[in-house]
Amino acid sequence: ASCANSDITGFVLHPKTRQVQCVLFHADKPSIRCLPVTEQQTDASPAHDLTPDIEFLQSYAASKPNNSNQVVSITITSRSLNDDLWVVYFQSDAGLAICGNCPSGYFLYHRQGHSDLQHPAVPIATQGAPAGPQLPSSLNPKKIRRLEKVFSPQPRLANYSLGSMIPIHVPSRDGEDLLCYLSVPPPPHEPNTGSSVRSPVPIPSTPHPMVVLVHGGPQARDTWMYSPVCQFLSTRGIMVLQVNYRGSTGRGSRFMKLGMDGNFATTLQRDIADATRFAITKGWADEKRVAIMGGSFGGYCAMHGMVLADEEKDDGNGGTLCSLYTCAVAICPPMVMGAAGHRGGFYGNPLVTRYWKMVYGDAVSNNVEAARAVSPLFHMHKLRSQKRPILLLQGEADPRIPRELHSDLVAAELQRYNLPGTYITFGDEGHGISSEANSLYMYYQIERFLTRHLVQNAIVVNEELGLEQDNEEALPVWVCGHTATIRLNTAYKNNICEDSVTNKESEPTQSLFPSSESYENSSTVKKYKEL
Repeated sequence: ASCANSDITGFVLHPKTRQVQCVLFHADKPSIRCLPVTEQQTDASPAHDLTPDIEFLQSYAASKPNNSNQVVSITITSRSLNDDLWVVYFQSDAGLAICGNCPSGYFLYHRQGHSDLQHPAVPIATQGAPAGPQLPSSLNPKKIRRLEKVFSPQPRLANYSLGSMIPIHVPSRDGEDLLCYLSVPPPPHEPNTGSSVRSPVPIPSTPHPMVVLVHGGPQARDTWMYSPVCQFLSTRGIMVLQVNYRGSTGRGSRFMKLGMDGNFATTLQRDIADATRFAITKGWADEKRVAIMGGSFGGYCAMHGMVLADEEKDDGNGGTLCSLYTCAVAICPPMVMGAAGHRGGFYGNPLVTRYWKMVYGDAVSNNVEAARAVSPLFHMHKLRSQKRPILLLQGEADPRIPRELHSDLVAAELQRYNLPGTYITFGDEGHGISSEANSLYMYYQIERFLTRHLVQNAIVVNEELGLEQDNEEALPVWVCGHTATIRLNTAYKNNICEDSVTNKESEPTQSLFPSSESYENSSTVKKYKEL
């Protein structure tokens, strides 16, 4: 089994013999391909072709009237040793009829009929699922395949209208095919029935605000699935564009290697810009209301898009115009790359160090000037003319991207050039914000920031969501208990440095953050370089 546009993403194995019965792929959307018996069977193997079972599961997901084209991701999570009972997980981008209009659900699949294939595969009605046809009285129910719904992980989502995630292919400027996903806002007052129920696909006919959501890695990828972050933004009226730039996984080693050897700061970044312009040219995105957002390497891409875009030009006042993005959200971003930075990140793991040398290439790995040229920290002055706002979020105990060497210095540059920005750190958090209370508070701040700068009539929108933009202390109940500290806040008001938990004033920001000019000679950098 093979797929021209996807790596193998997994296998389905026989529960006893452990022989491969199915191969999983994820091109535009996930798929499962069964191996013929002749390719998998040995003399002692009881393995058999699972094609009838997979076809039954797929037909069951589409058994609701007018729902025959709905695409569903099917995962066989476990199987009994005698192979008569499976646990199956169904998932789509939005609501699934068989899951009671929730995006996903777990089912028990009874395979009693798998050895009696002359009987038809008939779905049995379960709670929240569409009813199948009536069984003929001559058939033994124990010999009929049937599915029994167990539960949906997100039952409350059945009450909401969710947006659709649409695969699109974008040509890069040098001819590479970029697989992207465009998440669009749900039509108002429509039930949560998923993208494929509607025809044609509901890409908005008028330009919308858009967030370019960049995955980390760079050796990772975005996939078609229910995405909490994409739904979080699209239900606020914001489209979300995800780009599988060169260097992403899932599309073969050639495509992945295109992002190595220093291309992380050049052609990889152009792919993101090309996909953004594609959405603008198509009339999907409002060019004056486009933000870029990401975490870890995705955070680097967000900052790169703000200060290091290829199309930058002198504004005549000592600043530089890089006007593709209106604002940026960067979560735990590396801001100093290669030879310009320290050697102690990622726990000092030599294998990780070797990997990043392959990503950086020889020049960025060994030449300080080349490394500074691709490090956003040393280019913050380019924002002086337009003063586009930045939301910077950072774990205080990040072992990979220490805040003292990255985000603290960015905050210092925001102050130095009087740029609009908000800098928030989270106690007891590392490379990423993981606790529930802190995650809720982080997305509360992201929502305030993006709706303020992208959504028209933002004050009205935020009042409906319970977000009081002009009163930082009036927090909703559901964001209490966090460990966040607002260390800089000039995105909404003038140069405030406060402790958001105790509401007591902190020391002046000039003493909190060192200057980037003394980066190599600072005691903190020297300490990390000795590791």
